[in-house]
Amino acid sequence: MPSAPDTMSSYHKAIIVSTNPPNTSDAIASDIGRVMPIHFGENQLPLIVGDVHGQLDMLHALIRSVKFNHDFKLYRDPLIMVGDLTDRGPQCYRLLQELKRPNVYSTLGNHEMNYLRRYEELKWPVLQSITEHLIHAKEGAWFLRLTHAQRLDVLEIMRTRMPMAIQLSHPNLRVGILHANGHDNWWDTCQDVAAYASMDKDARRAVEHRMLYSAERKVLSQKRRLQPAHSRKEIMPITGVFMQVSGHISGLDAENINNCYYIDTGARLLYRSDDSWKYGSGRLTGITIGKRKIIEHWVRQVPSWQEVPASAQMMQYNGQRYVYGSCILKVIPLKNRIDYDQSNENP
Repeated sequence: MPSAPDTMSSYHKAIIVSTNPPNTSDAIASDIGRVMPIHFGENQLPLIVGDVHGQLDMLHALIRSVKFNHDFKLYRDPLIMVGDLTDRGPQCYRLLQELKRPNVYSTLGNHEMNYLRRYEELKWPVLQSITEHLIHAKEGAWFLRLTHAQRLDVLEIMRTRMPMAIQLSHPNLRVGILHANGHDNWWDTCQDVAAYASMDKDARRAVEHRMLYSAERKVLSQKRRLQPAHSRKEIMPITGVFMQVSGHISGLDAENINNCYYIDTGARLLYRSDDSWKYGSGRLTGITIGKRKIIEHWVRQVPSWQEVPASAQMMQYNGQRYVYGSCILKVIPLKNRIDYDQSNENP
């Protein structure tokens, strides 16, 4: 965002901040405007996790539940989050520090983008208090409690370690991961992200809206259910990848729309936003990509006053109770199987 003229009053500078979303600077755009390739081997079990929102303990509980049944080993197997690591939960800073560990990755979410857009404004002393007020109103109280050095560290992590998209690949299988939405054939070329840094501000915002803020495909699916069967329009699968995994719009359960999987299930049970209290499901969802199956895993916080059915799988972690479970989400077709061997598999 260009510097405001020195002759401009602080009042008018405040109007700029409060009414006009800042532009992404060229330096930040060149860092986040990319698709990060991640390759996994036959003996690795990638875990892709929905919007965590500062719930580091819950993330560790989910990892423990996967380890119980599927031998996921943190830092040996890729752990990939779909963005929105920040806000709402109590452990945002510690959660971002996890991205400095080996084999831990995340795409950029709209909540992180909101901080990067305000990065230039925080350098203007006359605007700092106003900008901090806006950040606080948008669930950013955790950020305001950080020291100046910690704030810079957080912004550096968001800039350099959270790309707009991740492509998880094995010779027989490609999985596209982004926060919100992509075109039907977007993964064939990833062209707009490759050109993102050189775009003008309007084109950049269009890319940001689709990839970080849009819920178009999920909304179309919900509208389609209300239409008569004979008039429903087909929602085309995403091409260029075996499947796409996204978060952003939370639901009570993960949702599959053709080959698009939406795994944000509202990890934070109760949070404050825009001066009001809001409820999530208190459930965090992830999926593992094995040799033959894609499996959905979930953990849910259980308040101390709530009874847990005897049949439920339950664990305690850091003084909090969780119930957990898993189910087969998809059987990988024979031609895509990682361990496919024509000599010992039937067609």
